[in-house]
Formats: sequence, C-alpha cells, structure tokens
Amino acid sequence: MHIPLLAAGPADDLARAMRDAAESSYSYAFQFDRFLIGLMWAVWVVLNLWIWKKTKASANMLMLCGSAALGLFYLIHAFTWRGPGYWLVAVGTGVLSAGFFLSVKPLVEAQLNALKAKMHAVTHKSGGSEPPKT
Repeated sequence: MHIPLLAAGPADDLARAMRDAAESSYSYAFQFDRFLIGLMWAVWVVLNLWIWKKTKASANMLMLCGSAALGLFYLIHAFTWRGPGYWLVAVGTGVLSAGFFLSVKPLVEAQLNALKAKMHAVTHKSGGSEPPKT
C-alpha cells in the first residue's frame, strides 16, 4: 500500500530554494589585496586627472579612463564576486595602453629623428654614403 507524502508548502519551497542558493554560491569574504590594488589605481586616476587639467591632452584622458576602469573593477571585486567581468580589465588595460602609447610617441619620434639627423650628418661629412673608415 502506498502512503502519500505530505505536500510541501510554500515555506518548505522557500527553505529549499535558500538552501540550494547557499550551496551553489561561493562563500565570499572581503579581499584586502584587491582593495589595495583598487586604491592604487585610484591614485593613478588622480594623477592623470591633475596632468589632464594642465595639458588637456587626449593621451592623459585615455590613461585616466583606463585607470578608472581598472580601479572600479578591483574595488567592486574586493567586496563581491558579482559585478563586471574581466572584460572591464581588458577594456581598461587597452585604453590605458593606448593613452600611454600616444603620450610617449612624440618623445620617441623626436629621439629617432635626432639619431637619423646625426647619422645623416656623419655620412655627409665623410663625402660619401659609406661610413668613415678607421
């Protein structure tokens, strides 16, 4: 003979759902190292903001935005697993790198042009296209 089980009520469904959620989610504690990394990126934001206010250069604005994205990611993830994924790190790093490239490019071009001019001056002093013989 089959004895029917008592039907589960709404309170039992809620308790089961809470237990399942607790078992499937990660237990998360505050991560101090991620908080410190987020604060370091916040310092980069402030420094780039100061530089951008003086120069109004787009390269510094890109570095400001990239460091802000990285700081936001690490500060959010210091407190919770929920939040933006690692795509924010990829975007922040790309924007920061583009800003750095644009800020360094004129300096590198100037040094390369100086080297080319020096080489051109040396080759024209000797009277030919060959380097001087020693």
